[in-house]
Amino acid sequence: MFFVCFSFLTKQSQTTYTHTTQDHKLIKHYNPKYNIRRTISKFNYMSRPLYPIAGTTSPRLDDGSSPLIPLQRPFVYFGRSYSQIYVNNNGHLTFNGAFSSFTPQRFPMYGTRDIITVFWTDLDNRVNGEIYYNQYTSGSVLQQATQDINRYFPGLNFNANWVFVATWYEVAYYPTTGTRTTIQAVLISGGQYSFVLMNYGIIALTTHNVQAGYDSENSTHHFTIPGSFSNNATGIYSAFRLGSNVNVPGRWAFRIDLGSRVVIHITIPSITQCFTSKAPAPMFSLSNRARTSTVAALTLLGHDWSKCMSIMKQSSLSRDDLVRLRLAIRSLYLL
Repeated sequence: MFFVCFSFLTKQSQTTYTHTTQDHKLIKHYNPKYNIRRTISKFNYMSRPLYPIAGTTSPRLDDGSSPLIPLQRPFVYFGRSYSQIYVNNNGHLTFNGAFSSFTPQRFPMYGTRDIITVFWTDLDNRVNGEIYYNQYTSGSVLQQATQDINRYFPGLNFNANWVFVATWYEVAYYPTTGTRTTIQAVLISGGQYSFVLMNYGIIALTTHNVQAGYDSENSTHHFTIPGSFSNNATGIYSAFRLGSNVNVPGRWAFRIDLGSRVVIHITIPSITQCFTSKAPAPMFSLSNRARTSTVAALTLLGHDWSKCMSIMKQSSLSRDDLVRLRLAIRSLYLL
């Protein structure tokens, strides 16, 4: 018999802290001076490419993270709705738990974690730099987000109703105290749409590897910003800061609401399978280890896309062979 698996993928001011020369990576002793959390509002500017740097600060901990942050609006990440987020000190955002890794991995990771990596590398905010996060549900930040998304993704008639801004402001690399790097993640949602902007300010030079982009559970959706894991990732000629996919140097914009995650298991010698996807304007493709097939036309039913397809076993396969098929549903959108 055949086993078939369908995957539907449908600082103006700065506080000074004392610093020891001990190797904190090995000792990681507790010091109250490094465990500071306060609410601030320092900046009120929209200079490109950064959004306002303001809000609550994360603890000063090497390889630390913010506490769980309840979201004021649900945020959809490739078909999965989240009501909480973590801002991790080493340059990434996660949803189901804090993540302390300071060693970047190449995408796709094929892991169990949804992750947004603005600047995944070994950062250390204990001596200089702050990590801020803030949510907005009204005001000029929402207006700016609405304008930006409609400019980068025309035709959506988008209106932002929630923005989350996380900023790693003038943070140092470990163990090079005094280096200063500023990067930012901006999550934007409104209606059925979700986006992330990755903004890059001044990026200090380092020999550390850096991964920038995003990856989803099992890597059904992933993207690596050009320059990751290269000598051009940091310094004054950083590919992240000089490059862009939306014609704004230092800014990268991605739509990340698309796709659903449903798995159906079927035992067949041959099958006709129908399905629907709520992703707008999807593309369909089918492949397996034995051959690659093309799925034909789509049918629009209300707001859902529907497709029926037939799969036949190949004569070269016995009835006990295991054949794994993946049906990928991906919406058309601008990277």
